[in-house]
Amino acid sequence: MFFVLLLATTVLAACGDDDGSSGPAGSGQVRGTTWVTKELTVAGAHAATPGNSRIEITLGTDGTLRARAGCNGMSGRYTLRGDVLTVDDLSMTDMACDPDLMALDTTIATLLTAKPTVTLASGTLTVASAAVTLTLVDLESVEPTAKLLGTTWVLDTLISGDSASTVPQGVRTPITLVFGDDGRYTIDTGCNGLSGTYTTKGTTVSVTPGPTTLIGCPAPLDTLEATIGAVFTGNITTAIQRQRLTVTAKNDKGLGFTARA
Repeated sequence: MFFVLLLATTVLAACGDDDGSSGPAGSGQVRGTTWVTKELTVAGAHAATPGNSRIEITLGTDGTLRARAGCNGMSGRYTLRGDVLTVDDLSMTDMACDPDLMALDTTIATLLTAKPTVTLASGTLTVASAAVTLTLVDLESVEPTAKLLGTTWVLDTLISGDSASTVPQGVRTPITLVFGDDGRYTIDTGCNGLSGTYTTKGTTVSVTPGPTTLIGCPAPLDTLEATIGAVFTGNITTAIQRQRLTVTAKNDKGLGFTARA
């Protein structure tokens, strides 16, 4: 269970516009984007993040800031006035992690609540206080969101309602899914395989399974093929988050995939 830890409370000045509508040049590009670590400098010296963990900061268009520095998640209300970022009531989950990661959490939380300056130049966002400077780039530039069509998706998760499990260990060949540009989908299981046609409308994909061979597959692949076939029929809902694809059927059965590099 996570507990909320109130880190700081900043009282905003009564004068001026405090609805977050003002900001540095290009602030419209700052908001609504997830920014990830390029470099962290502490007391003027480069600081490596533990285990190459990635710092992420999102300044939402709704005035909510979200951040993660390798362990706990942080959130709070923010305003940008000129080039000054003010975060109000930053809260953080209370997971126990490696001490180095927790120290990084503290460093970033302290930076965000120090009324740092925020500047954007040549695609690099800089958040700086007197002691800490954090430079970041748009996550999309280093980890583009995969496209549904034409990507080879590798199955790694089986979903049933609110429960999820990994692909059984006895399945030795990676199971892949491709939605082709020709309106056909193919699922390669290493045994029978599944294929058919599809149409898309928003996040809904209507699939019509085609004929398949009837090879007797070894366990647990035989059961897994049946599970996949039960999902890939009729209307399914797709959701993509960066390199992850989730496919869900009306019966709350679903499959999770990762884009193949």
